[in-house]
Amino acid sequence: MGDKPVVWVSLGRDKRPIVERARDLGWRVIDLAFYRGNLPSGPAPHGAFVDTLPDSPLVTDLLARGCCVIRLGRFEHAADGTLTSIIPGRADAGRLAAEHFADRKFQHVGFVCYPTLIGNPYVSPLRDVFCARARELGCEAHSLVFEDLDPRKDAEMLASETHLLRQAQLARWLQSVPKPIGIFTFSDNMAGRIAIAALDEALEIPKQVALLGYGGDRATCVSAPVLLSAVDVGHERLCEVAIRLMQDHVNGKAVPSGATYVPPSGVVIRESTDVLASTDPAVADAIRYMWDHLTADLSVDDVAAAVSTPRRKLERAFHAQIGHGINAELQRRRLERCCELLRTTTFTIADIAPMVGFRSKDYLHTLFRRRFGMTPRAYRLANADSRGNADATTS
Repeated sequence: MGDKPVVWVSLGRDKRPIVERARDLGWRVIDLAFYRGNLPSGPAPHGAFVDTLPDSPLVTDLLARGCCVIRLGRFEHAADGTLTSIIPGRADAGRLAAEHFADRKFQHVGFVCYPTLIGNPYVSPLRDVFCARARELGCEAHSLVFEDLDPRKDAEMLASETHLLRQAQLARWLQSVPKPIGIFTFSDNMAGRIAIAALDEALEIPKQVALLGYGGDRATCVSAPVLLSAVDVGHERLCEVAIRLMQDHVNGKAVPSGATYVPPSGVVIRESTDVLASTDPAVADAIRYMWDHLTADLSVDDVAAAVSTPRRKLERAFHAQIGHGINAELQRRRLERCCELLRTTTFTIADIAPMVGFRSKDYLHTLFRRRFGMTPRAYRLANADSRGNADATTS
């Protein structure tokens, strides 16, 4: 092994970012999965990455050996003070989800979860901060907490009946809440289940029911019945923070104990929230038409003709529903799309300008700086963490 720093990993979830980054740094990585729960003999490593609870036998044994332990946890734990824990910022995720729906003009939002998760440190920050922030932004927050069947029933029957019961509860709740509504939930899988219930009730996604999951697992989000938007927990960002702390330890610097909260990477926008909420069908159709034709040289008359509505009537409806006019919405969406391309691609501003409907890069540059207070290049550098994602991300 020579003089290479040695680190152990015991990670049940995706360990690739940790392993690849450690190898890039010239470290020797040993996966404890090969030792079936037993620690290898020989000198203690420089440190270990784990995802178990801080009071687990593995962590206790590692700490007893004087090993620097960095835990990538799903939520905080009372024993986190004994080691360094990297925790996703769920309160930040709840806040981000509320702001995402408010930016899209939703006046009603909702959160869906199981009764066993109320008070759970994994879910409570998501739900509580989401609802509180939504109310601060002028939205009405609704909530569905599932009812459960008698747990004394046969387990197989209970699972089947509980699924049917919960889908029926979802259907009733979706029909009862005001629409359009933006719904946030604690996982990408649950967002997919809500999508099925909404479609079964003939509700349009995202026009009537917009859905936002939590986690950002791309395979789950793109294989759901509707492509799902999600708050991306930022697993690679969590791993990078863990690696930086281990670097400090390897270099002889003190590593703080306790929990370090890492905010999510942003909202990955897909079909399930790609909308501006409006109760006026003409406005909703006009917004969709503009969003689908960003590269066209559209006039207000073109948009009005596309939705068969008189220009003045449509303009008045826009101001009443979303607070600005048709041209302002077209410019807002074009700049939003420009931001997405700056974050997720390496296209130049000259490439991007015609892709979002601007005739010249200079005009786009001027509007961008006026709107965001920085150049497109500065924006790209400030948001470099999310580049390479195949989907649009906002933060």
